[in-house]
This record gives sequence, structure tokens and C-alpha cells, in this order.
Amino acid sequence: MRRRAPLYPTLSAGGGGVKSKGSDVVGPTGTTVTGGGISPSTTTYDAILATSYELDFWGKNAAAADAANQRVISSVYDRDTVLWTLQSDVATTYFQILAVRDRLRLARNTLKNSENILRFIDAQFRAGILSPLEVSQQRSAVAAQRATIPALVQIERESIAALAVLLGVLPQTLKIEAQTLHDTRPPAIEPGLPSTLMERRPDVQKAESDLRASNKDIVSAHAARFPSIALTGQAGVQAVQLSMMFGPGSALYSIAASITAPIFLGGQLQGQEELTKAQFQELAEVYQKTLISAFRDAEVALSATDTSSLQYSESKEALLQAREAYRVAELRYRRGAADFLSVLNSQIQVTTSEDAEVQADLLRFNAVVSLYKALGGGWE
Repeated sequence: MRRRAPLYPTLSAGGGGVKSKGSDVVGPTGTTVTGGGISPSTTTYDAILATSYELDFWGKNAAAADAANQRVISSVYDRDTVLWTLQSDVATTYFQILAVRDRLRLARNTLKNSENILRFIDAQFRAGILSPLEVSQQRSAVAAQRATIPALVQIERESIAALAVLLGVLPQTLKIEAQTLHDTRPPAIEPGLPSTLMERRPDVQKAESDLRASNKDIVSAHAARFPSIALTGQAGVQAVQLSMMFGPGSALYSIAASITAPIFLGGQLQGQEELTKAQFQELAEVYQKTLISAFRDAEVALSATDTSSLQYSESKEALLQAREAYRVAELRYRRGAADFLSVLNSQIQVTTSEDAEVQADLLRFNAVVSLYKALGGGWE
């Protein structure tokens, strides 16, 4: 309603009293007479109701009101953009926490297995079967694996703190029950998604609203160069005694019309119109760039969902083969058919493959979140 105020008449009311005193006049014979033959002082009371209205022949006020309305809508899309980005950041950070927990669990399991192998090797060394080299190599592997755990713990704490900030809570009060990313499955993405889904993106809608508002500014600036017609009116009562204000003969009114036309303003109005046209062209370029960026984001996100799924499948196969190679190498070593270096290399390969598999799984979820964001809220 307030944004369309220029389209409605203005109405104001006022009232008051005025007290005046007549002047004494000296006559020809030197006598003093009261000026005008009235009493020395008079009080006049009045109550006035005034209204004015500008006829919007050229659509200036209507265009200005429409432009203001579009800017309000644009500000709403600004809010939606913040919410849209916040939702994506929350999901990404949450999946990051689960992935780190998976990596921590794998690191601790790997460390436990390495310590068991170290005890076995140490026992063989004490029995004189192995040299100190094998013991040192395994102790080095155990120390390296143990060193990865504090770093992962720190990443988990930092991720939880980041998620707490996004949710607006204290980090120490945020409790995340889920412990693994493997219990979550990314939603299926159907082929042939329509490009119209990107129309929901708040940044695209904001750019469109800004462009619409600028177009209305051009109309308003052009109309300002034409004459404006205003209607004014007054109605009220006036009396010399308060008790007579609403009696017969106390009413008064007036109606007037005026026209104002700009003649010479040093090119100000023309310059303002040219400025609004230039701003419209600028916003048109912004709108086009926003659309192109939206299509680029969607294309990249769709490609990422395909490549990340393929990478995850390959990493699972690599982990399966690494675990089998480690099982065979350890079995042959215990039987004396292989040296310890084969076991050590297989052990390192399993650790690397396990970590790569978790990170590939995280990439799948991040790609889905990116696609959700690129399409302005999913693909349903």
C-alpha cells in the first residue's frame, strides 16, 4: 500500500484561532476614534480540511510505484539467495563430518592391525628369525598411521564448529548422531531434467526483478518531461465565536486546478531519462550473465554427478583388490613364501585405497548438493 502512495490523493486537516487588535485613529479635531469602527480586538476560529491529487496522465506515478514494488520483490530474492546458499552449505558441511568420521574409523582400524603385525614381527625378531630392519619398517608404518589420527580429529571438530555456526547454535551443544556416510544414500537423478527448473533460482529471479524495475524507471523518467496537473481543494468552517463555527454561514470551500510544465532545467530531465536507459542496459547484461552462469552451474553439476559416481565405483573396486592383495601377502609372509616388504606395501595400499574410497563417496554427495543448488532447489 505504501509503495503505491503517489497514486492516491493526500488529505490533511488543520484548525486554530487567530486574535487581532484594531488600531486607534486620531480625528481632525484631535479626538481619538477606534480604527474601522470595530472592537479593539477580535478572535477568529477556523477548521480546514485540505486535499490534493495529481492526475497521472502520463503514468509517471504508476511506473514509479511498479518499480518500487519490483525492488521489494528483488529484496525478497536476496533473502532467498542467502537461505538457498545456507542450505547447501549445511548439507556440504554435514556430509564432510560423516566422511571424516569414516576416515577416522578406518585410520584407527588400520592402526590396530598394524600394531598387531608389529607385535608379531617383534616376536619373530626376539626369536632371531627376523632382522631389525623389518621391525623398524613396521614401527615406521605404525607411527605414520598414528600421526594421521590427530589431524582427522581436528578436521572433525572444525567441521562441527562450522556447522554449528551455520545453524546458529553453540558448537558444544550440537550433537550429530550419525557416524558414517555409508548409511546415507544420495537421491536418484532422472535424465532429461528440464531447463525451466533453473527459473526457480533466486539469483535469476532477482536479476529479472531488477530488470523490470529499471524498465519502469525509464517510463517514469520519460513521463517526468511532460506537464503535470494537480487538483487541490479546501473545505471547512470559520467564525468569530467558537459556538458559531458549525452554524449557518460559517462554511467555506475552494477548488483549484494547476498545471506545471518543465521548460528549462538545463537538460536535467533528459539526462535522467538517458541514465535510466543506460542502467537498464547494464541490468540486461547482468540478467544475461546470470542466466549463462546458471546453465554453466547446472552443466558442471550434472557432469560432476556422473564422474563422481564412476570414481566411487572404481575406488570401491580398487579397495576390494587392495584388501585381497594384502590378505594374500600376509598369508604368504607367515608361511615364509614372501618377504616383509610385500606385506608392508600391501598394507600401505589398503590404507590409501580405504581413504580414497571415503573421499570418492563424499564427492558423490557434494556433486548432488551442487546440482541441488544449480537447479534452484532440486529436480522434482
